[in-house]
Amino acid sequence: MDHCAKKELEIILKDFRPTKIEYPGYDPHTDTAAECLSIINTYKRKDQSKIIQKIDPPYIKSLENAENWGYKDVIYHPKYISEGSNCNSTVKLFRTGCFNVASLGDVDNQNISAYLKSQRIFYEEVDIMILAHHGADNGFTTASFIREVRPTIAICSSNYDNQFEHPKPEIKELLYKFEIPLYTTKTGDVVVASLHPHTKAYRVFNLISNSKELSSTATLFSKKSDKLEHNWDTVKNIYQGHKPAFKKFF
Repeated sequence: MDHCAKKELEIILKDFRPTKIEYPGYDPHTDTAAECLSIINTYKRKDQSKIIQKIDPPYIKSLENAENWGYKDVIYHPKYISEGSNCNSTVKLFRTGCFNVASLGDVDNQNISAYLKSQRIFYEEVDIMILAHHGADNGFTTASFIREVRPTIAICSSNYDNQFEHPKPEIKELLYKFEIPLYTTKTGDVVVASLHPHTKAYRVFNLISNSKELSSTATLFSKKSDKLEHNWDTVKNIYQGHKPAFKKFF
């Protein structure tokens, strides 16, 4: 249930009422996943204005190429669907706001890692990286990958007493070596918010579990701020009214 919990999904749809939902491009292979997809489809039927998008290879193929230093989100994967593989996860760079977030899902394929670190948009623009597979030491997050991408911070999504002890010590040591601060949800939520005027600075809030009290906080600056601050009209034109872009494999 670490990928999708029925109860949690119901709360999200009820309280946040999202206008757009993207879900994985592979067919559900558990009862929980099938129930969650049914809930999403019911949500769509109740309001046809909601956008429900399956992220699969045909959808990715339909997207235009991404451009450097913009505000359009970039979807990198899945280019293909593998039977029962973690590498069917959606790999997406969220960059519609002040800072860019790389969401890597559960990918563990070294070829995908090598591809991402070679893509200029990815290695130049990632500010926040959500660790692949909850910080597993599976061959994806390597010294070479961290050296090329150089995220400003890394976030590990995992429970305090998770059975796999994520994030793994090897990954923590690797991030420490490259001076990449690591935040984890094991001890409380991690919240990142842009600061006024929402073009450059953002703040990371590391909360204490089950409270609004802070364990730590830090103010950082996005990589793209200097590139975009003198070209605001172009940024607005790129940002408004477009589907996400996909950086093709070459």
